[in-house]
Amino acid sequence: MVGLPLDDLTLQVERLLVSDDAIPPIHVLPAEILADIFEECWTGRNSLRISHVCRSWRSVLLDTKRFWVDAVKGDMFTPDDCSSGYMGASLERSAPHMLEPSLSRPLLSVFVCLVPHIGRVVSFNVTCVTNEVLFPLWTCLNSGMPCLATLTITLDDSDDCRWIKDAPIEHLFLWPAALPRLTQVSAPVWLFPSLSLPSLQHVALHNPIRCWYVGDHVEGDPFLTALEPCAPNLQTLALVSDAAPRLYGTATSPLALPALRQLRLESMARHCARLLEHVVLPRTVHIHCTPLDHGEGLLATDRVAMVGTHDAVSVHCYAGGEELLRVDTGLHHRSDSARLLILRPDDLVGFFGDRVRVTQLSVVGQMRTDMQGVAWCAFPHLVRAEIRGRKTMYAVKTLASKTHDEGSLGPAAAVCPRLRTLEIDHVLLAQPTDRLRVALRGGGKGEGITVIEADLRKRCIELEHVLSFRSKLGSRLTQLEFGCTEMGWEDRASDRRGILGPSSPDWTSWRPIVAPLEELVDGPVVFTGYRHLLDDA
Repeated sequence: MVGLPLDDLTLQVERLLVSDDAIPPIHVLPAEILADIFEECWTGRNSLRISHVCRSWRSVLLDTKRFWVDAVKGDMFTPDDCSSGYMGASLERSAPHMLEPSLSRPLLSVFVCLVPHIGRVVSFNVTCVTNEVLFPLWTCLNSGMPCLATLTITLDDSDDCRWIKDAPIEHLFLWPAALPRLTQVSAPVWLFPSLSLPSLQHVALHNPIRCWYVGDHVEGDPFLTALEPCAPNLQTLALVSDAAPRLYGTATSPLALPALRQLRLESMARHCARLLEHVVLPRTVHIHCTPLDHGEGLLATDRVAMVGTHDAVSVHCYAGGEELLRVDTGLHHRSDSARLLILRPDDLVGFFGDRVRVTQLSVVGQMRTDMQGVAWCAFPHLVRAEIRGRKTMYAVKTLASKTHDEGSLGPAAAVCPRLRTLEIDHVLLAQPTDRLRVALRGGGKGEGITVIEADLRKRCIELEHVLSFRSKLGSRLTQLEFGCTEMGWEDRASDRRGILGPSSPDWTSWRPIVAPLEELVDGPVVFTGYRHLLDDA
């Protein structure tokens, strides 16, 4: 075509433009297909450059509702976006779909821009909130958001957040009718009294002041009062960054949270403990408790006692003879069908961690789950363990397990590898027709001794399995003491109590039953016998 006159060149170009082969395939796609593609294109504001490709693409993009829904959800609108018209245009183009907008440092004009669309808002995120924003925000919420389910409010972490302590929350309130579907709230704990609604099911509160000024906290009574409206329906509650209220000297009665499934506490250990004392929880609740003071009070802990009674479960931390901390819940009746674990095994590990060098552990339990709640891996420095209660073997059997030190490439060790002393007292809850009870109260005479020895043999076999497992991993006891006690034995007068054991001159056949255990212990094996009640005269 070199040397052709200009008119001929123009004619050749026009022919190419009308040729089907000269049109890129993307330009022959139906608008519906382009819209489907554009719906998946939002990755940030750079995605708006799609509209710069050509007039056709721009027209399709502006009419692609899902693209603008993702833009509203994925972007963070500022006052500048409002004044430039970008925010309003994005909201208009997303109609009639539901919205999840996020606002940063919003001014009154931003809320005014949002108001025509609040009926479509299902999730609302407001960040970098300041004192000037509170009243416009609450006004916007109370103007009616019938579909709003999730509300998130955060402060500017780079600013001094102490103003939130003096926020005029007494003048801020929400109308339940304006937010009938609001079930989830995440906000600074200081604003919670102005956010609590009966419809709430999931509440996450944080303390934005803690990272700047240690010691600022929410008082306990106002917090529990704010919690009351949503208490019947609350399913999850998280108090992180030292948001747990301070309940010193409070006279408030325990607050029932019957629907709670998960409670997460991240605060000073004593504050976690006091909060747990003032709530009544269902048996299915999962308590995740992370103390922030491992470098302070808890670090001195050398002995832990886990006590389960008919009414409650508690965890006690001691340094020498001084009780540093007690963790329990408001008293309420327990039964086999309504059972509470104060700290589940995985949470027990997180509560103590490796820095708390607990060397002694006492476990007292009334139920099987008391024993199943013992997480031996939470006590890697343990030297002495005392286990007393019903179903003790559920706790003892878990000693026959392995643990790997984090980062170690060596062979696995037995859990609690330093354990040297183990004391076990099996508590017997004997029924009147129980064969073992009848045999004991008969003094082991006749066929009764066969029943007693069968019980002893079963317990020794279970112990032998545990000790053999640990011995193969190089972790051997230097002292073992075990026996059985009928419930109520300590409360009876001495003339109504009986003991069948090594001190009984007529019973020597226990020795060969216990003998295999002596091969697995580098020290004394003490069988304390069966301590039982005598029939009333």
